[in-house]
Formats: sequence, structure tokens, C-alpha cells
Amino acid sequence: NKKTKSFIIERDLPFKQGDNLTRDALIKDLLIAKEQLINTSLFLDVSVYVENRFGQLVFITVYVKERWYIFPLPYFRYVDPNFNTWWVTYNHSFKRTNYGVKFLHANISGRNDKLTAWLITGYSHQIALKYERPYFDKRLKNGYSFYISYSNQRELNYGTDLSKQQFFTPDSLFFVRHAFKAEANYIYRPGLRVRHIFKVGYISESIADTILALNKNYFADGHTHESFPYIGYTLKYTN
Repeated sequence: NKKTKSFIIERDLPFKQGDNLTRDALIKDLLIAKEQLINTSLFLDVSVYVENRFGQLVFITVYVKERWYIFPLPYFRYVDPNFNTWWVTYNHSFKRTNYGVKFLHANISGRNDKLTAWLITGYSHQIALKYERPYFDKRLKNGYSFYISYSNQRELNYGTDLSKQQFFTPDSLFFVRHAFKAEANYIYRPGLRVRHIFKVGYISESIADTILALNKNYFADGHTHESFPYIGYTLKYTN
């Protein structure tokens, strides 16, 4: 483990130095240890085995092969619902495509903390940043994450008619919808398999007057702007 901190690896072991275990329990825990370390997504290969045995003393080796953690990924996609529509109906126009880069660092400080950044331009625009740190305390039970994004859209589904979506597509390249989102999460992991995630966030959206003319009830009371806070809770169980 050249990058990953040793205490991050030890956090996902079902045993610790000084534990007293029966032989059967140890065999079971060695398998659980391998599964838990694979689940971190930090390693390509994991092996946990008994290296030496002296009487009642057992020396365990944890072998890990780290993956590549940095992924700058180019992004290119048409905005239409399928390839045929983009290619035939819109004559595969590059004006109806989004392009940019997605950047992921899956282990910045060696603490299994992740940074994700999106920079997308073209027909739609999106800038997004997310950071997650699973542990910030010495007991390795408490963590946090935050997310922030801003996006613009040129085409919008403003309503339905006879169960069919109605889209507004402007002739010029102006934006008809703007959206901002910010979110913070508190992560609590008391053991190996369970995570509690408490979130609080804020969303702000606005639309062009053109959309309001097409659907006065797109937002409540004929508004062109809406904003609201939200809260949430997620329970994750991994086995």
C-alpha cells in the first residue's frame, strides 16, 4: 500500500491486533477481511492469510495491490434521446452535443477520499464538484461529503399533451433553464457493513419567460424562479 494509509486498511478488518479468536472464527474472518477490502474499491487484488504461527500466536499478512486512482475522462454525447434522431433528424449536428471532461481522483490523501469534477459545455453546460471523506476522526466512524453544481439548458420539456412530452427548442442558442444545487452529507459508519448518511441541501432553479408563456404552471403561481432546502437520510448495508 504505497498510497493508502495502513489504518484505512485496518479499519475494514473484522479483527485487530490482540484479539482472541477460535480457529473457525479466524478462518471466517479472513474471508470477510478480503471481501471488505475489495468493497473499498481501492485495490485490484487482495489476499489476507496466516503468515506464521507460534503456539497460540498467529501472524496475519494483508497483501493488497493498489489500483490506478486518477481518471481524467473525456466526455462526448449527443443530447437527443437516441443516436438515430441525432444522426438523421438533426443531421448529426455538433451543435446538439455536449463535450468536456470528467475528472476523478479516488484516493487523494490515501484515506479513501474521493474528488470528482465535471466540466461540460456545448448544447448544455454543467460544472460540478464533489468531495467525500469517509473518516475524519481517530475512531474512523465519522465522515462527510459535499457536492455543488451549476447547469444551464437550451432545450426543456415544459409539459405533456396526451401523455406525450412537449419540448421547447429555441432557434437561437440561449438558455431557458438555470439550476444550482449544493449539498452536504454527514456519514456515520459504526461497524463494517452499515452506513448512515444524513444530508442537507439547497436547490435553486429559474426558467426563461418563454417557458412561462408555454406553461404558466411550470412553477407554482406563475413564478419563473423556485428555490428550496431539503433534508434526507440514507441507510446503506453492504454484505
